[in-house]
Amino acid sequence: MGYPNKLQQIKKHQLEQDPNCYTAKEQEEPTGVKPSGKAANLFEQLQAAMQVDAARLKAEKKLEDKIRIKAELLPSYMPFVNDYVEQGHDYPCDVAVQVMVWLFDTGEIESALTLGLHLIAIGNQILPPHFNRDIPTFMADAIYDWSNEQLKNEQTASPYLDLFIKVQVKSGWDLHPAVESKNLVMMAKHLFREGKFKECFDFCEQAEKANPEGAGVKTLKGKALALI
Repeated sequence: MGYPNKLQQIKKHQLEQDPNCYTAKEQEEPTGVKPSGKAANLFEQLQAAMQVDAARLKAEKKLEDKIRIKAELLPSYMPFVNDYVEQGHDYPCDVAVQVMVWLFDTGEIESALTLGLHLIAIGNQILPPHFNRDIPTFMADAIYDWSNEQLKNEQTASPYLDLFIKVQVKSGWDLHPAVESKNLVMMAKHLFREGKFKECFDFCEQAEKANPEGAGVKTLKGKALALI
């Protein structure tokens, strides 16, 4: 039997199982009530302005200049985003998502974390395609990077790292094991620095449970256990 005939048989079988399996599926309409009237006009204006600002940022070569520009731009968008949150809107809002990213980039960790967790709770927000990840994964990476800088500078990451881990564990996000464990490990490192060896040991165990094959806390766990 020729290869093309074999493919035809497979396709025929699939069609028997599901007559619509080769039919293009329409994307689901995003949930949430869309803005109307003046609110819709403002939203569209800010979307257009953000495209211009994003192009300006892309043209900048130096990271410090990008961060400076983002800090300068944020006040133009924050009133709209604050209203979006305070009024309980739940339509997909790319402006709010981009503002969340810029807040992390500029080190506004409290505002970034608060907004990010709110956007995750809404459940229908997505990052721009070039990020190639969902918001929980992005936030896990961002919190890790910020907490790591705090650790290098011998500064605490509390209460923000603590809050993120608490929400992550409670919410049960579908994260890759390496992503799920990385902030548990980071918390263990901060606790070790602070001399809280029992708590450090406990977080090492949580990290190993989340990522049995690659948590990478064997040495830290041993040191903490020796000092308990």
